[in-house]
Amino acid sequence: MKLILNADSDEDQVSEELRADVEKTDGETSQRLEEVSEVIKANLWSRHGERKVMFAVGEAEKVYEEAEATQIDLVSYESYEKQLNNLEILIKELKEVHSTWRGWAPATAKTDVEEIVRQLETRKNALKRQKEAEFNKARGAAELARTAAEDERAQFALVQLRQDQAQRSKLAEAQIAAEEARTILQRGKEAHNCSERNTVPVLQKVPIFNPIPLLQINIVFHLQL
Repeated sequence: MKLILNADSDEDQVSEELRADVEKTDGETSQRLEEVSEVIKANLWSRHGERKVMFAVGEAEKVYEEAEATQIDLVSYESYEKQLNNLEILIKELKEVHSTWRGWAPATAKTDVEEIVRQLETRKNALKRQKEAEFNKARGAAELARTAAEDERAQFALVQLRQDQAQRSKLAEAQIAAEEARTILQRGKEAHNCSERNTVPVLQKVPIFNPIPLLQINIVFHLQL
């Protein structure tokens, strides 16, 4: 009986030692697996994930700078809107890439990329408000310029109309003067013709002077002397 109890005690001791060894091995294995996993993650992140994430960051930053440098006017605003839409798409793609590789990235890289995304969205929203204000200003200036141009054209048309009216008035006065001159000339011509018609009959009634009788009388007078 005593031997059986000792055997049971030895078996329990062996079981405890075995359990301890298994737990130790399991812990070491888990730690080793964790280390291997971290190495694999770091390797994949450095070779693939980081490159893809930073490429997405660079593309978004590039489009943001182009949109920021765009001088807003009525012509360029449509182009700017396309840049802004493209920026929003690139930020969305950056989030998706970061989400895909987030589990592989080191803790510091996760924080850095998240901060980059946050700043990009903040800057994009600020840029959108700024460019909308610039567009409204440009549209207001264009409206003022258009109104001024219309006023200038209206003023020019008014001046032109007055000049045309003055020219037509002068032309009418000249036509009236010419008509009056023609009337006076016509009346003068008619008066002259009438005078000629009245003078001819008077001349016909005057006896024609004949010098022959006077010569005969003069000759007789001299003969008598």
